[in-house]
Amino acid sequence: APILLAPVLALPRHVAASAVIALQLWTAVPMVTTMEKPDVRSALRWVEKYARTDHGVAFLPAPWYQPIVELERRVVSGFEALIRWPHPTRGLLEPAEFLQIANECDVLRPLSDWILASVCAQLKHWQSSPGTRDLTMSINVSERQLGFHDFFDELAALLTAGGIDGSYLLLDVNTTSLTKAGHHLLSHRELLAHYGIRICVDDFGTGPLPLSLLDQLPLHSFKVDQNLIGEVGTDAG
Repeated sequence: APILLAPVLALPRHVAASAVIALQLWTAVPMVTTMEKPDVRSALRWVEKYARTDHGVAFLPAPWYQPIVELERRVVSGFEALIRWPHPTRGLLEPAEFLQIANECDVLRPLSDWILASVCAQLKHWQSSPGTRDLTMSINVSERQLGFHDFFDELAALLTAGGIDGSYLLLDVNTTSLTKAGHHLLSHRELLAHYGIRICVDDFGTGPLPLSLLDQLPLHSFKVDQNLIGEVGTDAG
């Protein structure tokens, strides 16, 4: 899988250096804002074919890694895996441009398996090196993925087979998905606890979230919605 921000790890782990490199790499890739549905459907059928095999195909949707910075210590403490599709003719596509159609085409499951396996392989690679073994990996998980009947078993199998320390893996679940599909997490609490997997709540503050649910989950952190903190530190007058 392509690593968007791999050069960050070769530099001193300071905020300024990471931010500059990340910005340069992110803006260097052409972005696409529109793509016709028929084009996406046709391409996703091609994606499904190769995602079911073990080919390292360059144009498959894949995780691209964005640094998570710990401000107090001024270090990169981990990465968030962001799914991007380097389409051969359309440029770099964001999830909103193809995930819903992937769901409609019934391709979401093989695509999800492909991404999950890629992320776990990257985490295993990091844990094999003294300089990167303490990095956390955050991966976005949707309501639909949580509902896959063997999603958690597949995740456990990947961690076990790779000898991966699951305590460095964070499942990033937004408030809506957590409210609608949190029962799937609850029913797998023992598995999560066994592997040390924790939950990051995304878009916190955008909707109701039962406190009783939060109290029962292995929480790691909250991502507060930017609309709630956009004016923090500004002069209201």
